[in-house]
Parts: sequence; C-alpha cells; structure tokens
Amino acid sequence: MKTNDDGILETSTLWTLDGFNKNKARVQIGDRIKLPDFTVPETEIKGQTVMSFNILEVSDEAVIVGKKTNGDFILIFEHCLFKSAVDLNNTKDFKKTQLNQYLSGEFLKAMQEAGIAAINCCLLSYDETFGEKRLNYFKKSRNRIAFDFKENFTKWYWLCTPYKSSAAYFCGVYSNGYADYYYAGNTDFYVRPRFVLAA
Repeated sequence: MKTNDDGILETSTLWTLDGFNKNKARVQIGDRIKLPDFTVPETEIKGQTVMSFNILEVSDEAVIVGKKTNGDFILIFEHCLFKSAVDLNNTKDFKKTQLNQYLSGEFLKAMQEAGIAAINCCLLSYDETFGEKRLNYFKKSRNRIAFDFKENFTKWYWLCTPYKSSAAYFCGVYSNGYADYYYAGNTDFYVRPRFVLAA
C-alpha cells in the first residue's frame, strides 16, 4: 500500500485488459487485471492412468506479482480455479505432468482465444513463493493465501516444485499461506495458475 503526497493511502489498481495493455509503464506490483471470461473445453490427458478435466468456465481477476528481468509481467489468478491432482502416474518432473500438459495446452489456448495474450501458463514455483529470492509480493504471507470464489474458505493450492522425496510429492501453499507438500496424485487440492504477459 502506497501513501500519496496528501497522506491518503492508495490501494492497488484494478485494470481492464485493454487498460493494462495501454498503461504498462504505470502498472505496479499488486495491481489486478479483470480478465475476459473464457471457457476451457473438457480435456483428457493421456498416461497409464488418464487424467480428465471437466469443462471449465473462468471469470476472474489476475494479480501482478512480479516482473522478469526482461520486463515481462508475472501474474496469478486471484482465486483457486479448480481441484486437480498434479499427475496420476507418479511423474516428478512438472513439465511432464498431466496438470502441466493441461495448463500449457488447452487452458493456455482458451486464454489466448479470449484475447489474453499469455506467453505461457503453469504454476508458481517454491522459489518464487517462499525462497530467499521470492517475489516481493509474497514476502507478506497474506498475499500467499487464496480463496474459493465465494471467499468463504482459504484453499490449499499446488506449486510446480517437486518435494525432495523418493515418491512423487509436490510443494504447495497451505490455507494459512505457509509451505506444505503432498502426493502428486491427490485430487483434493486446488490449482491457481501462473502466467506471463509481455512487457
């Protein structure tokens, strides 16, 4: 939160996508963008055990949580969007997981078709969220907490970083904003996608 010259506390700005695109030099970390609604079709991701994703209607805002060295913006969805396992086949490399195939495939395609020119889509990493060089936005544990759409309950959501274990475990953010981990095949945890928009 910033204070202007008159001593008035300023909160983050909510941009339209068009407003964001026209005012990138003025955009601040913590600002939000009201994204166009989009629909991700029902999808199956192959594997020894197939993972199915139901049709997904998305209507949400995104939070600007950081900038890459080239100036590109890192964003996350304001809410947890859906429940999912990371992978049903014990895959430990996130790039090869079924969830990543979905996010970087049909989910990203649906975003782009709605006019959201995302360069990529995946999940936040442990280092971005909790590491020594974490994004400044996440230095406040409150900013790591995510809600369901009714905002009645905080939710546990996945990160893309494998947990150091012989089994397929992945890190996550617990409902209180602290770090946690769980078995990749658990379908009771939520997905809060991370994506990048060009500077």
